[in-house]
Amino acid sequence: MGRPREMNEAKMVPVVLDREAREIVEKKKGDLGVSSYIRDLIKGQLDPTIDEEGIILKRQLEEAQSKIAAFERKEKAVTKEKAESMAYIAKGLELYKKEDSRRAEDPETCRRWIESRCKGSGISTSEFLSFHQNRK
Repeated sequence: MGRPREMNEAKMVPVVLDREAREIVEKKKGDLGVSSYIRDLIKGQLDPTIDEEGIILKRQLEEAQSKIAAFERKEKAVTKEKAESMAYIAKGLELYKKEDSRRAEDPETCRRWIESRCKGSGISTSEFLSFHQNRK
């Protein structure tokens, strides 16, 4: 008699199982390879996380987590560097106002001084001004 045609054409797709279903599948034997297929699928998963495309395997999850951790370390270093640069510019602005009070009273001259220092440091002027106002 043989297998039905639908069974031959059927494709096995990744299945996400909860812990109880995994235990049942792992215990069951003799189902023409279906449970071994699912066991092999389970071995590659670490508590499967589902996205729009399907299952993310354990190694893909680890790769993504390492990329995120590297990005966060880089972002933290950049933020710390920016804060140090802004503090340095703020200190320079205070010294500028003390030494050359006549020129520092002119808002246009003061604005140009701030813009040139911010441009040299790679910081936006508005970012520095908000930092400086919060600092006072």
